[in-house]
Amino acid sequence: MPTAAAPIISSVQKLVLYETRARYFLVGSNHAETKYRVLKIDRTEPKDLVVIDDRHVYTQQEVRELLGRLDLGNRTKMSQKGSSGLFRAVSAFGVVGFVRFLEGYYIVLITKRRKMADIGGHAIYKIEDTSMIYIPNDSVRISHPDEARYLRIFQNVDLSSNFYFSYSYDLSHSLQYNLTVLRMPLEMLKSETSKACQESFDIFEDEGLITQGGSGVFGISSEPYMKYVWNGELLDIIKNTVHRDWLLYIIHGFCGQSKPLIYGRPVYVTLIARRSSRFAGTRFLKRGANCEGDVANEVETEQILCDASVMSFTAGSYSSYVQVRGSVPLFWSQDISTMMPKPPITLDQADPFAHVAALHFDQMLQRFGSPIIILNLVKEREKRKHERILSEELVAAVTYLNQFLPPEHTIVYIPWDMAKYTKSKLCNVLDRLNVIAESVVKKTGFFVNRPDSYCSILRPDEKWNELGGHV
Repeated sequence: MPTAAAPIISSVQKLVLYETRARYFLVGSNHAETKYRVLKIDRTEPKDLVVIDDRHVYTQQEVRELLGRLDLGNRTKMSQKGSSGLFRAVSAFGVVGFVRFLEGYYIVLITKRRKMADIGGHAIYKIEDTSMIYIPNDSVRISHPDEARYLRIFQNVDLSSNFYFSYSYDLSHSLQYNLTVLRMPLEMLKSETSKACQESFDIFEDEGLITQGGSGVFGISSEPYMKYVWNGELLDIIKNTVHRDWLLYIIHGFCGQSKPLIYGRPVYVTLIARRSSRFAGTRFLKRGANCEGDVANEVETEQILCDASVMSFTAGSYSSYVQVRGSVPLFWSQDISTMMPKPPITLDQADPFAHVAALHFDQMLQRFGSPIIILNLVKEREKRKHERILSEELVAAVTYLNQFLPPEHTIVYIPWDMAKYTKSKLCNVLDRLNVIAESVVKKTGFFVNRPDSYCSILRPDEKWNELGGHV
């Protein structure tokens, strides 16, 4: 059983890109710089991406010798003594991915990072800067007049804003999922990881991750939840050809951590927000849901609380609570071509059998189980029907779907006109939200990693049992 590990995403933490006329050589190492891997990227192909991973683990001395041979072999005959045949192009901290527009491929590298949080001894970083390097050599480049325009559009996505990653902690999954993977029996773990990793060992096994009786299983590689992975498409082209240590999955959203004192005891409060990469888009441009049940602007928010004095998943105390926000799961949109502060809401497609809502809540049930509780903050009272259109359709959809669910697993619908409460001077919005939050948390429960938790007697009143709360 692991002691302080988490599902491993990427073990290559330091990169250097070397350049010759015919190839790029991407040299990656672990944090201690004791073990290395090398990727060879062909530069003679104008359109296709050719990446070769020899899957060999090099020592520091072996890498130096390899780079020396490459340098010597790529020097021109005329100037063997004077010039170098191998150039150091850039240093980096991870590969964001590969992208192509109308010419050849680019490689996107993380060149600057900042540590934002620590969960169980696993660092979470924010991307501060990136570098985008064109792969084909100028001699084989086939120019296209519109390439620069597409490149500018791609670079409009500011990767130095709100993008996060970790080398050793799976940010796409919740803490509960990650710790459940760690506690799986070894036999089950082998079968789970065999799909993700064909090799029976990991090169970084001696860095305090896992050892169990010489079984040969080192580290855990769980498949990320691709819905919350931003660069999945950018890594897709190399996913099946390179070792998993090269694959660094990035989330778009937020990660912050503070360290308050509770009764003189330090605790870490961590907030992670994962933004869905499916049906993504800015407000007004994306509304409602797509045909697969993915809703616009969906964000999964996780609040993690842990004892700051013990940074270990097995010895420390951790709790987390997860909630999701997103657009109303119906086929609807708003016409932004009209110069109006509140564009009219249009139901784009009749859905009498609540098909799209069913797909959306099916995703929720598969990921979280029941009960699924909807807190609808849409306006209920309006002089002219606007947002209420969505409320009426959502109520109809939930009522229809609940017919097919067992009573104990039905979707709970809580309407609360927040705008009306905000305008009223007599009502305190936070007080009302506290009542709702207490009721919801007692119904859904929250994750605690220790069996000796006192969560069952935090509220030693009859209300807990009435609401169905249990440990």
